[in-house]
Amino acid sequence: MTAIKWTWAGQNPPAKERLFLIFSAADEPPTLELIGKSKVEVGYWTGDAFRLMDGGSQPKVTHWARVAPYLPKGIDLVHERRFDTDARE
Repeated sequence: MTAIKWTWAGQNPPAKERLFLIFSAADEPPTLELIGKSKVEVGYWTGDAFRLMDGGSQPKVTHWARVAPYLPKGIDLVHERRFDTDARE
């Protein structure tokens, strides 16, 4: 099994590519039970901010990793128009 290579969020990832994102589960304002806990979800970098694939929030990401290198051989993900070069935020 290959370990995922996580990158600190201070380094900008490639824009408009699926990423694993780690961010606080405590939300804003923080929920006491969730302080110190994290979530991992799939999202992307717009060039200015991280966004979740559900189209909603801009989480305060602490670490990210590219998804593509960790997919099983032969898996082809559905195309997302939001990743097209002419797509606007």
